[in-house]
Amino acid sequence: MFLSVTNFQSSNIEELRVSPGNSQAIVKFKGSDSAYLYNGVDFSALYNLLYREVESLGKWVNENLKIDSVQCIAI
Repeated sequence: MFLSVTNFQSSNIEELRVSPGNSQAIVKFKGSDSAYLYNGVDFSALYNLLYREVESLGKWVNENLKIDSVQCIAI
């Protein structure tokens, strides 16, 4: 089950959904027709996104999704 992250403003991210139980995130970037599924996302990063204040959504994506340990698939 994916939860929509709706309490953010971002110049680059149009939509963000996360599934902490499956360690996954789906991101749709502004200006792109594609969405991307990220597998192997750290649970604590997902928890912080949902339950704590994140300074910048773009920074969170770069630090927690665009890393070698996380697999990315265009969907």
